[in-house]
Amino acid sequence: MYLYEKEWVCYTDIIKKEYRLHRLLETLLLPELNLKQRKDILEKEYQIPMNGDVGRRLDLMCNLSGAIVEWGMEKGMEKGMEQLIANFLKKNNHVPYVAEMLDVSEDMVKGVAEKEKIDVTCS
Repeated sequence: MYLYEKEWVCYTDIIKKEYRLHRLLETLLLPELNLKQRKDILEKEYQIPMNGDVGRRLDLMCNLSGAIVEWGMEKGMEKGMEQLIANFLKKNNHVPYVAEMLDVSEDMVKGVAEKEKIDVTCS
């Protein structure tokens, strides 16, 4: 089974040997696959037994990849908020106004202003 545009298609008969590593990495890293689907693919296509230590390691790896994705999303949101604050400061450099409009602390606004070297009015 192969995930293609959110539909499962059976390609196991036509996958060439040179694509096996790609397929293995996709199986391990594709976020749309749950743990059971990963284990099934690894057992059926690669004859890797998913009992004991190997299964526990796969579970840990899946949890780790999920944490990395979540961390990346948080960092992206932080960066986006900093850019939004900087844009507001460039149009209206009054710190309390920007903080109130974006529902963030004045310290955060001042920190972004300092980081972006934007002259601000603090009162």
